Amino acid sequence: MRYIVMILIVVSLCIGCTTSSAVEKEISEIPVEFTVERFDQEFSKLTSQNLPQLKETYPFLFPKQYADTLWLQKTQDTIQKELNVEVAKVFPDFDAEKAQIHHVLQHVRYYFPEIKVPRVVTITSDVDYQNKVVLADGLLLIAL
Repeated sequence: MRYIVMILIVVSLCIGCTTSSAVEKEISEIPVEFTVERFDQEFSKLTSQNLPQLKETYPFLFPKQYADTLWLQKTQDTIQKELNVEVAKVFPDFDAEKAQIHHVLQHVRYYFPEIKVPRVVTITSDVDYQNKVVLADGLLLIAL
């Protein structure tokens, strides 16, 4: 009797593992197309010449009530400069994180096929620990 129970447990575990592997295989085959836009890198190179283009590309990151001089001053701020240096050290490229995001978005598409793939943008967050990732209106902001 004891051997029968042990065999049933082993068979149940094998069947359970096989089912989850099949689902994971199906999820891994879901195509998800997206790019990671490195706003953090672009903002660190901000000048008065490229500010209009940056504002046009990322209007949601430049509220109209703030003057352009504020953004230019922010790039000269010592804390902002240090953040830029540290983010560049930790995230010289974003390939590993992009692979993880891809995996998460495949799961989202599997379980919620009606959801569209968001626009993915990286930012520096002025050390805002409360809002590391923001997903809203087809936009995914990732604070570095």
